[in-house]
Formats: sequence, C-alpha cells, structure tokens
Amino acid sequence: MLRYLKLYRSFIKNCLIREMEFRLNFFIRTIIYFVWASLAYAGIFIIYSHVNTIGNWDKEEMLLLVTVAGFANTIHKATLYPNVNEIPRYIREGKMDFVLSMPVDARFLVSTRYFKFEQIPRLLVYLLLLIKFTFDVNPHTNITTAILPLILILIGVFGMYCLLFTISCIVFWKPRIWNLFAIINEIENLADRPSDIFRGLLWFVVNLLPIAAFATIPTKFLLGEGNINLFFSSVLVVSVVFILSQMIWKWGLKRYESASS
Repeated sequence: MLRYLKLYRSFIKNCLIREMEFRLNFFIRTIIYFVWASLAYAGIFIIYSHVNTIGNWDKEEMLLLVTVAGFANTIHKATLYPNVNEIPRYIREGKMDFVLSMPVDARFLVSTRYFKFEQIPRLLVYLLLLIKFTFDVNPHTNITTAILPLILILIGVFGMYCLLFTISCIVFWKPRIWNLFAIINEIENLADRPSDIFRGLLWFVVNLLPIAAFATIPTKFLLGEGNINLFFSSVLVVSVVFILSQMIWKWGLKRYESASS
C-alpha cells in the first residue's frame, strides 16, 4: 500500500510540473469552468421564477443538490475521470502493452496516472457554496452530521468512476467506437437532477446505477432526510458496480490484442 501511495504522489508531482508549464491554459480553463457553473445556477433561478417546486424539491434544496453534484463532479474530474478518458486510447493504440508490463496493478496505473490541478479553484468555490447552501436549508448542521454526507459523496464519486470505467472497457470488444464519452456525458447530466423526479424505466436506471448515489443521496443526508437504508443502498450499488467493472476489466484484458500481435 505504501508503495502505491508513493507512486500516486509521484504522478501528482509530475502533473503539477506539467501544468505549470502552461500557466495561461490553466487560468483560461479555470475561468471556463466558473462560467459553466454559473450557467447551471442561472438555470435554477430562471426555472424557479416560474414554479415553486420540482417534484418535492424547492429552490434552496435544488441549489444544494446542484452544488453537491458540482463538488462531486469536480473531485471526479480532478482525479479519476481524466484517467478513465484515456483508457480507450491505450487500447486502440496498443499503449496498454506498456501498462501491463509495469510491476504494479494495471487498473491502478490506468486510473491514477493524471491529476487535473486546474480543478482545484473550482473545488474550493464549490466547497464554500456547499457550506453556505447546507446551512441555508439545515442550520443545525455541524461537523459530526456533515461527515457521513461527505463520505457518501466520495462513495458516489467512486461509483461513477466504476460505471464510466466499465463503459470504457467496451473498447476491448469494439475498438472503433469513438463516441463513448457522449454517453458518459449524458450519464453525468442525469446525476445533476434529483433521482426521485424520474419515473418508469429511467427511475430504475438512475437508482440501479450509481447515479443517485453521486449527488441525490448525499444531498438528502445534508437536508436531514437520510436514513440507514439510503446509506446501505448507496454502498451496495457502488459495490456491485465495482465488482462488475473489475470482472469486465479482467475479461477485456484477456481479449486485448497487443500492438505487437
């Protein structure tokens, strides 16, 4: 475990060095992220100028949900997402050969190589907004009651990573698929919405995949509406998706044709 922590620290250090070589790009992308976040909040204010609730969610609760989703999404985009995004390229270009030749776990290597420092300013802003909106809807929140929602956010981030990792592994069987991440973007968009406003088949999809666990369930705990069943359902769904992703990863590696084959 210590060896892997040292390796991950080296990855982060290398990413920081590379990021500082392009400082202007760092600042421009940071500004773009803030613009996109502002548009999301603007949309909420526009919608709630015409309605009082969406489902059972009023404006303050929806602002908190979008903030939780943004906070979780920023953690994901800084740590795991940029790595999952590279997996199809590793497979198509035969770079998986290099990964498999390394004396470390291959999944760890393809999941931790990159860290996006440009997400840190966005993460800090979302953290401040998260604190503000949480106290707006639940003034009795304290450090103790906030620990479990924060843990659930991390569980949700891990679950979303496992889901996207599984989707990326489709390239082992269909290497010429180029629009996988269009699907992934749509899945992430679903996570920005309350899971209980969906009906029918879409409701099952959102709840059986770790989409509700990404933002809706942690938000319910911040609102003081969480319970033990919600917690264990989130853990169970993420655990199942992780096991499934590991199985598909192993099957994909058996099917992988190296660049030299």
